[in-house]
Amino acid sequence: MDNSVFLAKLIGAYMVIVATGILINRKIYQRLMEDFSKSPALAYIGSALSLIIGILIVLVHNVWVLGWPVIITIFGWLALLKGIILVIFPGSVVKLTQIYQKKECLLTVNLIIFLLLGIILVVRGYFG
Repeated sequence: MDNSVFLAKLIGAYMVIVATGILINRKIYQRLMEDFSKSPALAYIGSALSLIIGILIVLVHNVWVLGWPVIITIFGWLALLKGIILVIFPGSVVKLTQIYQKKECLLTVNLIIFLLLGIILVVRGYFG
């Protein structure tokens, strides 16, 4: 199986499930974000996971083409960048969480974009 198709299936499903879950259970996830930002250990684990996932995607799929596979590449680079920022500046987790809690519409817009990109990847991955 082509790397793009495999990653589209994996990342697309992840994006659709996570965005849908947060949109449906907004209050639960807001409490979760608050708890997450108050725990340095959880913040570090999250940043390390983002860093590892970003590195892995960039290593196996650094494809800059005009077409849907570039979504995977951009996702990988954003995960890598997020991981780097959170490892170097762990306090940014708290600031980002506070922004999302104060501006719920910003979170909603980001989740809708995340959901739509996930749907594109799922369709491309599973239905070609």
